[in-house]
Formats: sequence, structure tokens, C-alpha cells
Amino acid sequence: MFKIIILILTLFNITNYVYCAPDIKWRKSFGGYGSDTCLWSYPASLKKIGDNIYIYGCNLMKFDKEGNKLWSADYGFGDYHWEKGEFAIDNSGNVYVGVNVYDSSKNINIPYLMKYGANGSLLGKIKFDINDYESYMEGVTYLGESIYVLINKGAYVGKEIEIKKLDLNLNENKRAVEVFTSDFVGQCDIGSDKEGRVYISGSISGRDIFVYSYDGELNSLFKFIKDPISSKMYASGEAVKNGGYYLVNNEITQDGQYFNLHKISDSGEEVWNKFLIYGGKDLYGHSADETGNYYGVANTDSGGFYKLSGLDGAQEYFVKDENSSMIEDIYADKDGIYSFGWLKESIGEEYFYLSFYAEAEKSKYAINKAAGDNQIVEVNAMTEPMVSFVTISGTTNPAHNIPVDFTVSNYPFNSTGQMLTKISETTDANGLADVRLRLGNIPAEYNMTAVCQSCMPEQNSVTFTCCGKLPNDDFKQFDVRWATVAYTNKDNTISAAGCAISSLATLINYYSEYDNTISSTTPKELNEYLTGLGRRGYERGNVKWNSIETFSNNKIRFVDLIDVSTVSPVVTISDLMEKIDDELLSKRPVVLRIRGYESPTHFILAVGKCNERYVISDPGSNIRILYNPNGTEHSLLGIRRFRLTQ
Repeated sequence: MFKIIILILTLFNITNYVYCAPDIKWRKSFGGYGSDTCLWSYPASLKKIGDNIYIYGCNLMKFDKEGNKLWSADYGFGDYHWEKGEFAIDNSGNVYVGVNVYDSSKNINIPYLMKYGANGSLLGKIKFDINDYESYMEGVTYLGESIYVLINKGAYVGKEIEIKKLDLNLNENKRAVEVFTSDFVGQCDIGSDKEGRVYISGSISGRDIFVYSYDGELNSLFKFIKDPISSKMYASGEAVKNGGYYLVNNEITQDGQYFNLHKISDSGEEVWNKFLIYGGKDLYGHSADETGNYYGVANTDSGGFYKLSGLDGAQEYFVKDENSSMIEDIYADKDGIYSFGWLKESIGEEYFYLSFYAEAEKSKYAINKAAGDNQIVEVNAMTEPMVSFVTISGTTNPAHNIPVDFTVSNYPFNSTGQMLTKISETTDANGLADVRLRLGNIPAEYNMTAVCQSCMPEQNSVTFTCCGKLPNDDFKQFDVRWATVAYTNKDNTISAAGCAISSLATLINYYSEYDNTISSTTPKELNEYLTGLGRRGYERGNVKWNSIETFSNNKIRFVDLIDVSTVSPVVTISDLMEKIDDELLSKRPVVLRIRGYESPTHFILAVGKCNERYVISDPGSNIRILYNPNGTEHSLLGIRRFRLTQ
């Protein structure tokens, strides 16, 4: 079987490239031992609403968009409280904070919900004293003028979690209880999206992880439960603003401890999961932007964070902050990324910081084709790499670490099996990102499109073409093994006149792969067989097309012979092309009669389609691969159709 690849490679200067990581715009330090602004909480968290930034540690803090502290509020419980870092903000700027308070008289923990005004004043609080046994405030979220809180009843030893829906005056008006009959529930989270869905997540007995979803009235929408490879107690979640949920849990394997990130759709299906090999408090520090990309904290020898594509989890960049010993949390929105945590070295008496990073401009880059366009590949086979090249717009300088997403953008009707080796990648130091396509089972045109979201709108995608062909032997009539053999009993040779039997031999061997009772052949062997049939094989030097039925023991049927005709019934080239296309879509090669190169008539075999041209096996040429039936020099004159018998 032959395989032809048309591949053009362009080499580029690799000395100049860029990274698509965000740039830090400002950093503000604050807080310290004994101050009213601190992070003595595990874990503390960060949110931004409008132009204001909020940090929830052992105090509630509000900052303006430039990182200047506006106020700090104490919860009023002295040393007998701890926070899980969960809070919510309504459209008026009021802040709702979950606090866990130790009741020494009962020796248990009691959850509270606190409400603060936009100026930091305490507006109200509610105590959730549940039947005199220990419970924990796990989270708070705001949705549709209501506050939803998640309480773990008998946390870490109990079997129930409860969602409470409250109005903005802290009056309860709805609740939902989830009971786990055989296992205790570990640490949990709650969140919501702008589509009106509430999500909760957590771990069960340190083994299963779960995500449940509800509508605004706490009616169940889905329940996702998964048993990881191996897990400890911990899991943490983040709702995606435009729908869906991220769940991250720690897992123990024989190679060590990892964090596993799962993206869950808004219908409860796992879209993808990805192992994250980072240290520190990665489990809790995370965010999702408006388009669904994921941002996670990665603390190793210093603070750091990373961005993953919401499409498939591919890493877009990693930022290491040498001035930070640990990042507590991050928040991402259309403006950029905010992070806060601990300074590696204090500035005076200040130990903490708040930073802002701006994403790189999206209009800097352009994507082009580098290699791998216009390939011709057998059906169900893999292409050579299709390589896209991202540059700084207006230059040939490669752009490094730019995300490129790949899709099969077009494929033949009813084709199955087409698949890319990857659906996303970031460019390497040469600005290159590549993918390979496994073709489907139909011998026609396939397109793969590479999209660069960071590129200029008019230069953000390129489309590669791959043309499928049926597997065939591609016999040549001038092959030295039979070129000088007499054609029939005439004075001609196979080299001079054997285009029809060479095309037929190629067709027979294609069908012999489907039915092993059909004998394979060569042009020489087929010529000998047809000559032995006398007038039933050849007539006046021309092949009798139905003789193939005798050769194949009636396994291959000659269907018809149709030539272009200008008299009734009129047959045009377009009519013939429709029939050829139908045959190829059914994976049946077609013998074509065309105007000859050095003779009035020549026969070739169509084995695939490529736009308005056909992929051919031409017995008379080593270089002709694509045939244009509308060409004036070698126009299409007719077709001969064959099929396997049923």
C-alpha cells in the first residue's frame, strides 16, 4: 500500500520569543502581629466585587481597586473562633461572613453568619445552634437576592450536611438536607453561578468526592460522585461563573501525593480531570474567570499560581513570586488576577501583601501555518504533524507559551473515527504548536482548525486540509515486471496499453482485503487470465468490464458503464461527479475514463476526494496524485462502477 504526504516545512529564527504570562502592576503590604489586619486563618480567602477587594482572614478587610485598605472589621468573639475563609457579597456591597465559634459551656463548635455593611459596620448575625451537637459553617454564597449557607452537622464525624436559604435580613426560608447513610462527610464547599444554580462539594469518609447541584429553590439538579484512586479527607471546590464547577482533591499514589482537578459541567458530567503536581496550600487557593479558565495556587519554595484552559485543562502559564513565601488565595476576573499572602521578608512590621497582575494583551499575536497542510493520507490512518506558528504580530518573531486550541472543523458526512491527538497546546520556544489527525473511514476531505484566542481577531485561526484515500496498491503499467509483456494477443504491450487492466488489478486487490476468497492479482496476471478467456476477456483490444465477475467468482459485480453524452439521455461531467462522490462515500473506488495524455482515452482509478478534485491511482504516472475532472486537457469522459456482491 502507498502513502503520500505533501509536507512543507518553514524554519524560523528562534532567538526572540515572548511568554504569555501576566505582568505584576502593583503590590501593597499590610498587617502584622497584633494588628487589626491579619491572616491568622486557615484558609483565608479573597473576593472582588466591582472596584472593591475583600480579604477574609481573622478579620474582614476591604480595599479599593489599587490595594489601599479602606477598613477592617473584627468579628467580636475574641480568641474563641476560627474561620474557614468563606464569605459572600451582595449587590449593595454588604458582606456575609461565616464564622465558627467555640462554646466552652458545651465544649462544641457553633456556626454563625455575620452581616456587615459596605462601611464595615455590623448589621446583624444569626446563630445556627443545631441540637446541641458540634456543627461547622462550611461556606456562604449569594444568588438572586438570597444567601445560601452550608453547614456540616457533626462535622468530620457526622453524616449530614444542610443548605439553608436566607433572605438578606438573615431570615431562613428554605433548607435542604443531604444524608450520607454509611459515611461521615469531610470538609465541604458551596458556590453558585450566574445561571441560578447552587453547587456544594466535598469528600465522603476521605474516599469519595462529590458535587451536588440545585436550583435557587434547592431542588436537586444533579449528583456527581466519584471514587478517586486514593484520597485523604480533603477536597475543595470553585463554581464557574458561566456554569459548571471545579473540584480539586488530594490523592495518594505509589509515586506520591498529588492534587487532582476535575471540571464538572452544569449538567453533572465530568468534562476532564488533570493531576496537579504542586505543593503548599494548593487545595484551597483557586478561582475561575468569566470564560471558565481555572487559576490555582502553587506554593513550593516560594509563592506561585498557574492558569489552566477551561477547555481541556492545558496549562497556559505559571507565575512564580519570589517575594512571597506563600500565596493564600487568588481571584481572577476581566481586569486581571489578584493574589494575597505572606511576604518572604517583612516590610517593617507588615507581613502580608496584596498584588494585582494584568493579563498580557491579546492583540499582539498572529497564527500561521508552518507545516503539514494539504496531506493525502489513507482512511483511518494518522497524518504527519500539522504545525501552526504563532508570531508577534507584524514580525516573524515566534511567540512562546501561547495557547492554541485544535478542532476537527469539517469531515465527510457519516464519517466515523476521526480524532485529534490533542485538543490544546501552548507554543514552544520556536512559536510552534502541532497536532496530528487520525482520519475517519470515508475517503474525502477533512479540515483541522487551529485557533489562537490570544491573537488578533483577523489573524487568530488557520485551517489545514487533509484528504483521505482508500488503501490501494497503485499499480503502474510501466512497471519493469510486466512493462514489455504483450497486451492481449496483439502487438501492444502492457506499458503502452495496459491502463485499464492496471486500474482493475488495483481495484480487485482493494476488494480482496474485504473478502479473502477474492484472489489478489497484478496487471500481468490479470492480462494472462483475460487473454485466456478469449472474446469474453478482451474484445478488439478492449477489456470487457464484466469479465471481472468471472475472475472474482462473482464476488465483484460490474454495475454499469456511463459516458458523457450530449444526446438524450444527456450526461454531463457534473452528473458523473455526483455518482463518483456517492461511490467514494460508500468506500468504493471508481474507474474513470479520461482524455488521454498521448492517446484518445486513458483509464485511472479514483480512490478519494479532495475538494473538487479526486485522489487517483494513475497507472501511467508516478507524479499525478490529484485529478481535476473539469480540466480542459484531460477532461472526464466516463466512469465504470463495481461493487462487492452482497
